[in-house]
Amino acid sequence: MIFVGGIHGVGKSYFCDQVKSNLNIPHYSASELISTKKQKSFTVDKAVQKSDENTNYLIAALNELDEKNMFLLDGHFCLMNTRNEIERIPKSTFQYLKPSAVVMLINSLETIQQNLYKRDGKRYDKDFLYEFQKLEKEYSSEIARDLKIPFESINLEAPINSNISTIKSLFKFINFSMS
Repeated sequence: MIFVGGIHGVGKSYFCDQVKSNLNIPHYSASELISTKKQKSFTVDKAVQKSDENTNYLIAALNELDEKNMFLLDGHFCLMNTRNEIERIPKSTFQYLKPSAVVMLINSLETIQQNLYKRDGKRYDKDFLYEFQKLEKEYSSEIARDLKIPFESINLEAPINSNISTIKSLFKFINFSMS
């Protein structure tokens, strides 16, 4: 599994869909897997109350997938809780998930702000988004370092072909060959 992280509104689904269509790699969304397993949707702004509980649902959903091939899982390293505070997902979650690589997506604050407004109808402060994206990148890098797996930071303002090439380059590090 390649874990694709980034803050809310960065463009994880868009990016993963591009990789899926270009490289024929399955893509799953952690929030969708959790919602399906819980049989309950997240609120529109996806604020989280109990991240440990969600981790258990995610792990159970992934176990049911029984995916034997390489796949992308998009999710977060940090989440916004119901008090609009940024909190880290426990390191143990990633130790259990055992991703083969981490890809951290970043984007311009303006784009993220626009994406979140389209999704939530809410304007997020750029200073908050800056801090959120900074903490997400720092923590995702720390997780990859602790797990001793490849880490790539991808700027979604770059051409998609360049970003697809970055994903392809990860394959040689994780012993995955394209069919």
